[in-house]
Amino acid sequence: MNLGRILFLAIFLFCSSLLVTTTAFLQSLATQYLTEASSAKSAEQLKLERSYQDQLIAVLKDYSQGKNASQEQNYQQLEERLLGLTVPPLFKDLHWQLVQAFEKSNQGLTDETRQALTELVKNYSWLSAVLSSFIINNFS
Repeated sequence: MNLGRILFLAIFLFCSSLLVTTTAFLQSLATQYLTEASSAKSAEQLKLERSYQDQLIAVLKDYSQGKNASQEQNYQQLEERLLGLTVPPLFKDLHWQLVQAFEKSNQGLTDETRQALTELVKNYSWLSAVLSSFIINNFS
């Protein structure tokens, strides 16, 4: 009877340690997978954000130099180009404010547009040089 208890205890300890080891291994695999997936997502998100910044700056530079004939047509085409950009979640508020500002320009509300764009210059340092130039060239 002593031998049966010892054998049972040995099998029980072996199975318990095997279960604990397997659980720990699976948890480490899951953690590693989630970390790799989130870092890949972060890299993709950063790429999208940088692409949006570059495209927005290019659009504003184009219209800051007055490439189009009439002001009304200029703002309407600018608004259409803005609506064609893919916007990352980080810049949705900025994008919405820009579209609203240029819609005010289409309605002839230049003072409100200038004020809204000036506010954006304060909040987005990466956009301030191009947007300031845009304001000077179009609302002075």
